[in-house]
Amino acid sequence: MARLVPRAVCMALLASALFLGCSSDTPLAPDADTEQSVVPQSKAVQVVPDEFIVLFEESVADPRGLANQLAAAHGLQIKHHYRHAVKGFAAKIPPQALAGLQNNPRIQSISPNYTYTLNTPETLAIVVPTAGLRVRLVANDLA
Repeated sequence: MARLVPRAVCMALLASALFLGCSSDTPLAPDADTEQSVVPQSKAVQVVPDEFIVLFEESVADPRGLANQLAAAHGLQIKHHYRHAVKGFAAKIPPQALAGLQNNPRIQSISPNYTYTLNTPETLAIVVPTAGLRVRLVANDLA
């Protein structure tokens, strides 16, 4: 019985904290009148010359194999393979090979690759303290 009293007090405090935290005067979203934080805007969008992202049709069973096969046939330099969310690859494609790839029935789309540069004001820059920073590696966490 003596152990139930502290637990009951803790549960009552927890319930009252939750009840007070859910009051109706707590706003769910900021008002339209309030000043919004400054978001860095895109400074420059540049097309990477001769670099494209190629997406395959969903029916392609081995996207990595098909990408390597197309690279060997057309002289492509593959930069990255996509296989989880989409099937395809990013590659440096010579202009003469681009027309041949666009007529391939297994390719869904070919789009240019872009780079984005953000204009981050000095006031938004976050300084990360590194003095005394320790990293702990556990053997089970390593692949």
